[in-house]
Amino acid sequence: MDIASPPDPTRISPQVRLGRLDAELAALIGLLAGNGLSLVVAAPVTSRGAAQELLAALDPDRSPVDLDALGEGNRALLRAASLGAGFAGTMEATSLDDVFERLRRAAGLTDDELSYLGVVVVLDGEGQVDIAHHVRPIALDANGHVQKLGPAVLAARDRSSRRLEHFAWGIMPELASRIRWKAGDLEAEVDRRRDSVAHASGHPS
Repeated sequence: MDIASPPDPTRISPQVRLGRLDAELAALIGLLAGNGLSLVVAAPVTSRGAAQELLAALDPDRSPVDLDALGEGNRALLRAASLGAGFAGTMEATSLDDVFERLRRAAGLTDDELSYLGVVVVLDGEGQVDIAHHVRPIALDANGHVQKLGPAVLAARDRSSRRLEHFAWGIMPELASRIRWKAGDLEAEVDRRRDSVAHASGHPS
């Protein structure tokens, strides 16, 4: 297992203190992005600045791209992602469906191409993570049949408590497979990084 260097906790901790996300989601997304999975942070126009700041904190090693400005270039970007060359980008959107629709209109992308978006984080109008998805890529099963699974929710903000509810535990083996890790190793490393970020942000777990 090749563990990517953990991000500096002081880089993401301000985002946690601002309430944009919590230490657990920061740890998971930072780890997935650090091991090559594409990361998109989408937000309404009022939160574009927050989206850029969050992306820079979660994925500091890749140069961010503005998906709204790429047009047809998005097709080449996703083709590269299908071959393992992940990217980090922002765009204006208010939901995952909105992300899909805007990219279809801008570049005529198919559902198969869109399946390589990786992790898509959607911010609300206040710049907080509203929901985070794992977009599952098309794949072949053991018999060579094409498998198309819908996106999975990694975390979503509860409307009453305004706290993030986490669901990634249910697909941890799948997430681990995407970065070529064992599920137990991924869980242990997420826990370690969560504790580090929580301590740095003043919110010990």
